[in-house]
Amino acid sequence: MREQGISIGYFSLHNRTGVASAAGIGVRIPNTLWIAGQWVDAAGTPFTDDTTDAQDTTGAGDFALETLVVSDGYVVASRVPFNAIGLDVDTASVGAAGVRNMRFTDAEGDAWTDMTEADFFSDDGFGVAGTQYATGEQLAVWAVPPAWGRTQNGGLSGIPEGYYAINVRATVAYTTAGLAGSLNLYRIYWATDALADNGTLEWSGGGVDFHMPYGDGLVAYFDGAISTTNSRLTASVRTRS
Repeated sequence: MREQGISIGYFSLHNRTGVASAAGIGVRIPNTLWIAGQWVDAAGTPFTDDTTDAQDTTGAGDFALETLVVSDGYVVASRVPFNAIGLDVDTASVGAAGVRNMRFTDAEGDAWTDMTEADFFSDDGFGVAGTQYATGEQLAVWAVPPAWGRTQNGGLSGIPEGYYAINVRATVAYTTAGLAGSLNLYRIYWATDALADNGTLEWSGGGVDFHMPYGDGLVAYFDGAISTTNSRLTASVRTRS
């Protein structure tokens, strides 16, 4: 597996969203390193690969995020650890009682461990009744689990071996299922829960670069709306291959 990546010698994230915001800096995980598909809990093999629809941008609403049945949802699985999923939602979910939760493959890679509210920086409403997928970008960012294992020989429920997997399920079913046009995966570093409004998150390596492996693009992470606020990232970077 070729290790792409970006090295960083300095960065400054300045928050002008108007509110304290979760923030960080990181890289996009290349599409070649991850797969995704639907999870139908009652099926003999719950995972069905739908990576093409998850990664392409040509089909609107062609990646199902859930069904109308409890415990169904989707899986994203990567050869390398990641801690953020960006969804381009085309069809909003509906359901006042609906609840979603996220879980990850355990240390042995042969079962699942549930995440809790404390694990998230941006949680997209996991565990909160009636939280919907709105259209547009929806983002979940979490702390990388310390006991996150890759699927082992033979895989897990249809997920091939050798992947760090995340499973998002509707633990209380929705009445309209959310649909996405595409997904992106990221690895966010220096994530902080609440960078104050007009505050700055800054790091300098003092001449020693910090390497962010496998990324094919640099990303800035702000939880608050930034389209018109002039929040900014300043960074000194170089690519590595």
